[in-house]
Amino acid sequence: MTVTLKIHLEPAGDPRDGFVWWAESADLPGFNAAADHLTELIAQATDAIREIMGDDVEIVQELAFDDDQEQRPEPVVADSEP
Repeated sequence: MTVTLKIHLEPAGDPRDGFVWWAESADLPGFNAAADHLTELIAQATDAIREIMGDDVEIVQELAFDDDQEQRPEPVVADSEP
């Protein structure tokens, strides 16, 4: 099975705190993860998805963009090893 992980970057509640990375997946209703750093978010989300779905799941990472942005990068498939 393939799970698409949609990754977002948004301002933290207090502007002095900078930004927060968070992710969700329409393939796993109710799933979300958040972290201060992108690498930390990907590691946490990957571990959690593999715990839920098993080690043979394919995880596709997709950066979320505002609707008015024209260029979107190709999805990235996570390596089988975290």
